[in-house]
Parts: sequence; C-alpha cells; structure tokens
Amino acid sequence: MQPRFIFGALYLFSINALFIMLATAFVTKLMGIPSLQNGELKSQKRVKRLISAITVLAVIPSVLIGGFKVYQTVMEQNFANYLANEFSFSDAQIVKSDMDLFNRNASISLIGTQIPDEVIERLEQELPQYDLNGYTLSVTQNHYSQVDSSDMVTIAVQEKTIQELKAQVEAQQEHIGKMEAALAAQIDCKQISENAEMIFTKLSYCSCGVMSDADGDYMLLYALVDQPLLPEEEQTIQNWLRTETDISRTKLIFTFTQSAYE
Repeated sequence: MQPRFIFGALYLFSINALFIMLATAFVTKLMGIPSLQNGELKSQKRVKRLISAITVLAVIPSVLIGGFKVYQTVMEQNFANYLANEFSFSDAQIVKSDMDLFNRNASISLIGTQIPDEVIERLEQELPQYDLNGYTLSVTQNHYSQVDSSDMVTIAVQEKTIQELKAQVEAQQEHIGKMEAALAAQIDCKQISENAEMIFTKLSYCSCGVMSDADGDYMLLYALVDQPLLPEEEQTIQNWLRTETDISRTKLIFTFTQSAYE
C-alpha cells in the first residue's frame, strides 16, 4: 500500500472525528446543556485555543483540496468544450487528449489527414476564449495515406482498446502483488519453523517461506537432518505443512552431511 493512500485515509478519519466532535459541541450548546466546569480558567482557555488551532489546521487542507477539485472540474469542462467546438474535422479525428493542469499544457493526438501548421497556430490562439489562458497546445498527428473514414475509426478504436487492455493488465498485476503480500503476511514462517523442529525431532535449523513459480504459490521448508528420512516421514511433514499454511503445494529441501537432496 502506498504511503499517500495511508495518509489520505488517516486524514479523512481525522476530519470525520473532528467534525463529529464539533457537531456534538454545537448541539450541546444549542440545547442549553450546562458544561462541566473543571480546572482553572487558564487551563480551559488553553484547551479552547488548542481545539481552535486543530480545527483551523484541519479545515485549511480541506478547503484547498476542495478548491482544487472544483478548479480541475471546471478546466476539464472548458477543455472538453474546446475540443468539441474547435477540433471538428471531417478528415481527421481525435485519438487521445489530455490536459496537464500543473504544466498548463493541452496535448491532442490526431489520426487522418495532416492539419497545416497555420491551423494549429490558430487553434492555440483560440485557447483563451475557453478560459485556458497560458496553456500551450501540443498536437501529434498520425498520417495514413489512402485510408477512408471507416478505416480511421477502426484504427482509433484499436488504439483505445490497447490502452484500456494495458491499464487492465497493470491493475491485475498490482492486485496480484497485493494478494501475494497479504498471503505472506498471514503466514508466520518463523513460528512454523519452530513448530516443525519441536514436532519432527529429526529436523534442525528449519526455515520456510512462500514461493511462486509458473504453477502458482507453494510452501518451501528447508532443514538439516542427521540421517535420510523415509518417504512416509516426508509425506507426514508435507501433510502437516499443508494443514498449517492452507497451501496445497509444498516442497521439502533437506541437507544431510553437506549434500543436498529433495
């Protein structure tokens, strides 16, 4: 989990707790419920100042974030209106468009007949009319000769599909990584190693861990032994390991008199 998500969750929790507290205090005052007077006057004033400072510190980021979200929504709508009104070409279509708020840049990818440079300059001059003052226009053009409109639409759809599939693959890879991390966190490998040494007295210096290969996850147990184990003893250890970890695939590696065997 990324730190910014943890910080965001903690911040939202703090904001909710703060406003619940303030709402409770407001309702208490509104209903005329007498407050308990305890302690010195200076101490009460100090607590009130502390509450006021915490409230201000919590509200300011919320206002800034809310203001930025409103600004982002307005600018994206302006950009959408700009594209709808200015980029209406019969022989060229928009494949991808993006607006960078921080660098104040509007990037557009076109497919079809090349648009002259003077037209692009005119389009950039139209940006202030849509409240996009200070923005620069970056146009990328992909020219295909002897391609009719239906072919251009097909190519555009294919490019968008590739981008969507790429995003889905990245999301799935991130999900798999989180699942693997969660699985490893649920298994106490140190405790399992200690239990294995106590239950199976022929094993010593045990260590284990969750591994992965083309067939998926499996549990690996490594140990030193004084003498080779019988097949039924190895099977017993594997059955015990499956029960302890809930992982169906297990693998044992033993070292005996400085020679390894599986």
